[in-house]
Amino acid sequence: IAEARRKPPKDMTAYDCLLRGLEHHRLGGVTKDSPEQAVAWFERAIEADPTYGLPYAWWACSATLLPDFDVDKGLRYTKKSLELDPNNAEAHRVMASYQMWLHNYDAAEHNVCRAMALNPSNAYIRARSATFYNFNHQPERALELIAEAEALDPFLPVWCLEEKGVVLFNLGRYKEALSAFDRLTFQTFRSCGYAAACAMAVGDRERARNALAEAVTGFPDLTVSRFLSREYYRDPADADRLQKLLIQAGLPE
Repeated sequence: IAEARRKPPKDMTAYDCLLRGLEHHRLGGVTKDSPEQAVAWFERAIEADPTYGLPYAWWACSATLLPDFDVDKGLRYTKKSLELDPNNAEAHRVMASYQMWLHNYDAAEHNVCRAMALNPSNAYIRARSATFYNFNHQPERALELIAEAEALDPFLPVWCLEEKGVVLFNLGRYKEALSAFDRLTFQTFRSCGYAAACAMAVGDRERARNALAEAVTGFPDLTVSRFLSREYYRDPADADRLQKLLIQAGLPE
């Protein structure tokens, strides 16, 4: 939201719509309808002021959770956001996600570094940038960024803090990962999925099943393939380990 205030739109209606969209975006990994509502509000912001760059980036971010997600449109919107404001740190962060989707990890790292350079004191940007290093098989660097983000802001949102558990999973520190997930104020389908994988890795099948049951409560059509579609691991072995554990836990393929 602080980023939204940095470059005000011409039309305050667009700004109001952006803020409403961000409120729904925060629950994007909790309920299925939250990303749908977020995208709708971001579209209204774009209609109200097509020259306001931030709604394009946030649309591209939220839309990845939609079942009929159009990656080409998301990429176009992210590029549009950067055209309107090349110094938009959030747009660079989102572009990094799309570059990972396209397996352009060197380009993704450029966007991540640019995002952090543009807003070095932004804890959210720093925590979300940790995701890239986790997927790029650099979990130690990811943990460093998360620690830096927590030092900047001890009240980071759940979707930033859940990354700590994901990184610990990738380091094979499953019990620590489960403890990290337990400390979240609420669970997302992603935290539940990784908690299930961690539980299976330590032989706790009951906890794994309970975690998956919580995940599918908000996303009834969740499958292994859909879960993995947003986990952009550079090393196939990292994705394979997660896939096997989710299948063992009982998530449909």
